[in-house]
Amino acid sequence: MSRVICLALLLALIASCVSADQAPVTLDLQSVAKMAGERSLSVLSAKSDALSARQAVREVRGYQQGSIQLKAEYLYLDDIISTETPAITIPGITLPAPIGTISLPAISIPPVELAPRDLIHVKLQAGYPLYTGGKISYGIGQAKHGVAARDALVDDSVAASVEQCVDLYIGAILAREVAQVNREALNAYEEHLDQARKAMSAGVVAEYDVVRAESAVKDQEKRVTDAQNQFDLAMLALRTGLRMPDDQQVELQGALFEIEHNPDRESVLRQASDTNSALRALEQKRLAAEAGRRVEQASGKPQVLLIAQTELARGNLSQTDPKWFVGVDASFDLFDGGVRNARIAQRESDVTRAELEREEVADQIKLGIRSALLDMESARSGRSRPRGTRRSSPVTR
Repeated sequence: MSRVICLALLLALIASCVSADQAPVTLDLQSVAKMAGERSLSVLSAKSDALSARQAVREVRGYQQGSIQLKAEYLYLDDIISTETPAITIPGITLPAPIGTISLPAISIPPVELAPRDLIHVKLQAGYPLYTGGKISYGIGQAKHGVAARDALVDDSVAASVEQCVDLYIGAILAREVAQVNREALNAYEEHLDQARKAMSAGVVAEYDVVRAESAVKDQEKRVTDAQNQFDLAMLALRTGLRMPDDQQVELQGALFEIEHNPDRESVLRQASDTNSALRALEQKRLAAEAGRRVEQASGKPQVLLIAQTELARGNLSQTDPKWFVGVDASFDLFDGGVRNARIAQRESDVTRAELEREEVADQIKLGIRSALLDMESARSGRSRPRGTRRSSPVTR
């Protein structure tokens, strides 16, 4: 009995989980915008780039802190390094008689070992930049501008994703309304057909009128099917944009709306220029390129480094290896074949390109805003015409 109860509880739990998974998701304008900013692949990719740019700042700052390295090496020499001293020959010594001349044998000096055949080095090295001509500080500034540019691109990706999904949401609402209008029209055609049949039975109208009514119903049924298919496609596009499963049940809330008044054109243009994330990203890109140019210029200045080293394994060293030392390493490029000047020219070209890109995007934004405002005015002027006048059908995105 207990096994049956446990099985029933398990089935009930599974059924509740399935029903929870199949519960419809309610979407309105705010929820669509929020989900688009959180789920978009382009937004996630932009956030990953921003994180990578922040790590680049940490990397450049690390150069400012210097470095400490532990190195170990083992060398096996082909022979023992030693000094060879030729034998010393002392000439004979002549003494008074009766001793006479005394000859001494040659004196051989054994070789002096300078380094063993097995060399083991364990070195602890440290370096600290004393002067780099501003190379590191400019590099940090360049990396920070890169972070600001990536953050602005994240905002731009969020705005683009929200705009795309909101367009899909509005398109789905419009398709839903069109489908509903066509269904209501089908009901009216069917009601008219029913009345025509009754009138024909009463001898009021001819059979031709019934045939025409039946044809109108069939045509409207096709329009209903087409409108429903368009609505299904719009919902599929919305699910894809929000990265939702294709079988996810969705309930749309809200309706089409219209802005009450036309905004001031100059204020909209000014606000777009001040707050547009793409323009901010391009400005930070220009500043990063400018900092990169200064980094290359600083490379032409003297580079001074404080260095120190100590041997941790001192039992197997050669006589010429120091046990420790401290000093200053200074370097200055006298001639590099024009490499540095070429790099500076490249960075200057990057600055110019970033300025041109920013100007182009600013012009496109202004053109897009003017076009949207004119479209809004045209749509309103078309709706404000008196009844009976002909107007074109509205175009929706």
